[in-house]
Amino acid sequence: MTESKLNPFDAELLVMIGDIAKSQPEVEEKPDRYEITVDTTEIQENAIEALKQAVAGRHGGNPILPHVVRS
Repeated sequence: MTESKLNPFDAELLVMIGDIAKSQPEVEEKPDRYEITVDTTEIQENAIEALKQAVAGRHGGNPILPHVVRS
């Protein structure tokens, strides 16, 4: 079994994402990153923008590529 690279800081980020999105995020581990997916169909556009800014702020200089898919 390989050791996860997630730390308590990441756990706080996932809780924050869930609080803003009003749904639990899904996390998929990739070889060089984690992909976080969250359902945004039940939140307003300004909350989505707040979510993107909060995640970017938590990661400082690390590149974040947010993608929002609306159906």
